[in-house]
Amino acid sequence: MKIYAITGTPGTGKSKVAKLLSKKFAVLNLNKEIKRRKLYKKYDNKRKCFIFDEKKTLKFVKEWIKKQKNDIFIESHVSHLLNLKYDLIFVFRCNPEVLYKRLKRRKWNKEKVQENLEAEIFGIIEEEARRKGKTYIIDTTNKSPERIAGEMLKYIKKES
Repeated sequence: MKIYAITGTPGTGKSKVAKLLSKKFAVLNLNKEIKRRKLYKKYDNKRKCFIFDEKKTLKFVKEWIKKQKNDIFIESHVSHLLNLKYDLIFVFRCNPEVLYKRLKRRKWNKEKVQENLEAEIFGIIEEEARRKGKTYIIDTTNKSPERIAGEMLKYIKKES
């Protein structure tokens, strides 16, 4: 069994691609499980988000992995931060102008949008992921979720 992470700044298309992949693979939407299972330390009122508890989350993810039989994908903007041995980390990137429009549609506050744009511009998630293991960077700007999923599967096949 191989373990893949799908990560990137919010708004880069992770969840849409993960939903497509879930038709053929086990996919863990980590953000959803963090909220559902209360795997967080606190709620950040300024950013309007939960601060995940890495230890609780890692314990849950390891238990989930044990139940899987085939290749899996773990999707979240924090998936790469978990202390797991990923076979490959897919990092989604997006043109900041396109990302800005996507984040504004979410009706997030100005500070949260700005913080995520800066993270994308400076490549923070990409840099963190590169320190964790083998990465494959995908520019999701102007690509459909189907095309992105196809690119991922083609790369996986090539690497096998």
